[in-house]
Amino acid sequence: MSKLINDNKAIAIIVANFYQDIADNMMRSAIDVISEAGYTYQIIDIPGAFELPASLNIARISDKFC
Repeated sequence: MSKLINDNKAIAIIVANFYQDIADNMMRSAIDVISEAGYTYQIIDIPGAFELPASLNIARISDKFC
């Protein structure tokens, strides 16, 4: 796998915790895949899906994430 991601940036995992059991399973799977690929990640917790677009946009413009 070629590294297309800048090594000093992380992958954002934005987790909407409204359905905690579903969110936990999806988050664990994402962490496993990202870690196996050798990348870093940061988890951003939000209350629900309504906040997802704004959270994604903030992460995008922050220059911290790929």
